[in-house]
Amino acid sequence: MKAPEILEAALQVHHDRGKERDQGNERSMARAVQIFNSLSISLSLTERQGWLFMIALKLARAERSNNSDHYIDLAGYVALLGEHVLSGNDDDGWIAWHGDSESGPLNVQAHEIVEVKIREDLLKACGAGPKAGWYWRHAGTGDDVCAYRIVREESE
Repeated sequence: MKAPEILEAALQVHHDRGKERDQGNERSMARAVQIFNSLSISLSLTERQGWLFMIALKLARAERSNNSDHYIDLAGYVALLGEHVLSGNDDDGWIAWHGDSESGPLNVQAHEIVEVKIREDLLKACGAGPKAGWYWRHAGTGDDVCAYRIVREESE
C-alpha cells in the first residue's frame, strides 16, 4: 500500500468503527482510561497516555507481521492523539472548566478524587466528587475552579 492509501483506509476505519461503536465517532479512549483507572490500584493514565499505549501496541504488533491493519490503525491512533493534544484539553489530564454547571463536571463520579486549579493558580486537592466544597459556577472571584482532573477513586 502507498501512504495515501494507508491514510484513506485509516479514515474509513475511523468512520466505520465510530459508527459501529461510538455513535458516529471513535471517541472511546476517555472512557477506556476511566475504566482502566478504576481497575488499577497503583496506576492512573491520562487520555494522552492511553493513545500512546495504543500506538505502542500497534508498533509492537507491526514488528511481528506485515499486516496492513497495524499501519492503518497506527495512522488513526496518531491522528486521534493529535486531535486530543491540539484540542487544548491535554495538560497532564487537566480539563479546562468554564463554570458551566453549579454541580461540577458530569464526568466526575461521587467516588472519584479530583484536583482543581482555581483562578489564583493554586492547586488544591479536592474531596470525593465534584460537590466536595467547591463552587463550580464562576463568580469572578479567585476561588473559581478553572480546571480539574480526576486523580483516583476514593478507597473504601
